[in-house]
Amino acid sequence: MAASELPEELANFLPRNLIPERYEVTIQNNIDDSVPNYSGNVRIKVNCLSETKIIQIHVGGNLDLKMETIKIRSLPNNGDRQFHIEQNNYLSGGRREFILDANLEEGNAYEIEFKFSNDFVITSTGYIHKTYQKNGNANTE
Repeated sequence: MAASELPEELANFLPRNLIPERYEVTIQNNIDDSVPNYSGNVRIKVNCLSETKIIQIHVGGNLDLKMETIKIRSLPNNGDRQFHIEQNNYLSGGRREFILDANLEEGNAYEIEFKFSNDFVITSTGYIHKTYQKNGNANTE
C-alpha cells in the first residue's frame, strides 16, 4: 500500500525518507524487583530514500528512552561513520525527532540503536512466556 493510500494519521506517522528494513528488539523484565520494571535495546536498520538530517521515531507510552545510549551510524559499506544528535524534539503522538550533525545520504543504509526502560504499571500489557523444570520435565506456560 502506498503512503498516499493510507489514512491521513498513518500517512503522517510513517517516515517518508527513511524506510525501516529490519528491527531487532531485546526486552528484559525484572518482575522480582521491589518496583517491577522492564528494559531493553532496539536496533533499526533503515534505508535512506532522500538526504536528511532528521530522524523521527515513535516512543510509546511512558517509555524512558535513554538519550545517552542513542547511536546512529552508517553501516560498514558506507564508511562506518557515527552521527551525533544536535537537537532532540518531543512531537505529538509519542514521536521523537532527532536533528543530526550531518546529513544521512540518499541510497545508503544506517543503523539506529538505543536503550529504553519503564516500570510495569496497571496499564502495561504484554505476553510472558516461561519455561521451567517440574519433575524432570520441561513445562511451558
